[in-house]
Amino acid sequence: MVVDFDIKRPDNRVEYDVWYSSSNDVALDFLNDFSSVDERFGENVLMTPRFVFWVCEDCDDEFLDAHCFGGGKYCATEYDNSEIPGTDIVMEDLRQMCLYKWAYNKEEEGNLKGMFWEYIHVIHSECDGIVNEDCSRNAMERVDRDWDENQECVKMSFDAPEEDWKLHTTNNSMIDNDIKYWSKFGSSLFPSIVINN
Repeated sequence: MVVDFDIKRPDNRVEYDVWYSSSNDVALDFLNDFSSVDERFGENVLMTPRFVFWVCEDCDDEFLDAHCFGGGKYCATEYDNSEIPGTDIVMEDLRQMCLYKWAYNKEEEGNLKGMFWEYIHVIHSECDGIVNEDCSRNAMERVDRDWDENQECVKMSFDAPEEDWKLHTTNNSMIDNDIKYWSKFGSSLFPSIVINN
């Protein structure tokens, strides 16, 4: 008996998603360790970081203010470290999305995906489990990524000015894409890897 697992790879490349939260040390341990494996795979694989968000539109105002954007549509928490407000986690997730998007799409300068992996290494080794704006800014500088340009990407992902990001009427296109993708291809646990969907 022969068993054949036919996995469609039209571009002859394995694609894998890593689902995690930027505040989760286990996920950052994995990413930090796995970067050398991804490097050896070269162009045979495409890794995409995917981020996990929660909806909590019925939460009280104090929780929404500390942990959410979009009136509770985009929330994050780190139960193992109450010093990290969820809003900081969401912002770091967005910064990593923007850095990844930029680094993996700079074809004219060669693939710069090593910059994303180096950024993960810097924040994991130097931020003491709290990736806030100051630590992220320092890490961006260390990997030679323009902070203001990356922040502009974060701002452009919202459909409202910064002072309205917490309002229920505000949407975020990058987070909405990951939430939609999660409903189809995400796993019930994180950190986790999903290969070829």
